[in-house]
Amino acid sequence: MADHSVELGGICARLQVMRAMGYEFAADHDTDGSITAVVGVRVHRGVIDIFELYGEDDAIATRMPDSEPNIMLARTVLWHTHGRADIVIDDLLGLPDPARARHLVTVPRAD
Repeated sequence: MADHSVELGGICARLQVMRAMGYEFAADHDTDGSITAVVGVRVHRGVIDIFELYGEDDAIATRMPDSEPNIMLARTVLWHTHGRADIVIDDLLGLPDPARARHLVTVPRAD
């Protein structure tokens, strides 16, 4: 079994930074009570940033306008990525301030 303590420590430290930045977190559980996902959401400066963690190699991050009526089925996505959790968090935290970032590409969601 591989030692993942360094990777998990990095992810935990990043999650703590996100919490300090105002992200609110919730966990999804399966029927036996095991955590299946951790989801973080932050609403700020006209956008909603969402982070979904399913495993150290499986994370998703999305930025959308705060005018979206249903964040789970957003019609407009300003930015989106997925992959290793540490990289996804770094990319999300590295996004420019939404008040200054008008160059992000708007990607309409396919129905």
